Amino acid sequence: MNRLQRFLVVSLIAVFVATLAPAALGESYKFGASKPGGSWYPIGTVLQRLAEKNYGDKVTVEIGGGTSNLLNVMSGKLDFGLVSATSIQEALKGAKMFKGKEAQAKKVRVAAVLYPNYLFWLVWAKSDITSYEQLKGKRVNVMPKRFSFQALNQQMLGALGISYDDFAKVNYLGFNDAVAQMKDNHIDAYLGPGEENYAPIVQLAAHAPIRILSFSKDAVAKMNAANAAAVPFTLDKKYYDQKSDVNTVQTFVLIVSNEDVPAERVYKLTKTLYENLGEFAGAVKAMGRVKLANATVNVGAPRHAGMDKYLKEKGTN
Repeated sequence: MNRLQRFLVVSLIAVFVATLAPAALGESYKFGASKPGGSWYPIGTVLQRLAEKNYGDKVTVEIGGGTSNLLNVMSGKLDFGLVSATSIQEALKGAKMFKGKEAQAKKVRVAAVLYPNYLFWLVWAKSDITSYEQLKGKRVNVMPKRFSFQALNQQMLGALGISYDDFAKVNYLGFNDAVAQMKDNHIDAYLGPGEENYAPIVQLAAHAPIRILSFSKDAVAKMNAANAAAVPFTLDKKYYDQKSDVNTVQTFVLIVSNEDVPAERVYKLTKTLYENLGEFAGAVKAMGRVKLANATVNVGAPRHAGMDKYLKEKGTN
């Protein structure tokens, strides 16, 4: 073998090794999303694909919900999980299912700030329900029990002096079942998350005109006092053909981790998410509203060192 042939062989080997490097350096970790069919599950599957492609990482997408994801991140059963920022505030207080877990909650770190969700309590426009006080004695859906928004509903109702006992019936249904129950007049109100052009609510509005209940400044202040991560928001009346602008609260969806998760692992996830927003938005419309500029907003929990590393690189920390 002459010198040129040796050079070519060595070069080919180097190229081959380079193509294998990401896989050789890859690691395995768990990401808590939602049930298949839920709006969070596709976020996990896109991350799974990109982590494999870019780093050779093996990501297992776990079925869960906002509250269960947070509990499992706190205990170390998950490396990452999708949660609502309001759930972290509950955990830090040791409220309800987080009772006695305050120390674990203090180890929660933010890995990415995603999009805002709005609190929408809605009824049919033909209904005589025009304020949240008139929900008493009605049949309502509050979202599944281990969903962040079910916990938020309960907390916001409490802030306004209402409990589940005040309703004639409380359902814990997911989006599709809640829409079906509303259409069939088996429930009077949908209490849950929303956004502009939110698919479940679009379906309801297409079936018949809807009314999204608006809150007074005093009511919004009470909700914010109950949970600092529930901040004031006004929905323009052009959405869902409302008679006037809707005053409510919003909270951000986050990806969280545990402070014990290696910084480099978190850095890779943060970088993968923010630098591939188009791919995520292609799978989940709401991801089109994610902005790097929102990564530094105060969501009630400190950022992970791995996220800080990425933001420092981008000059946004």
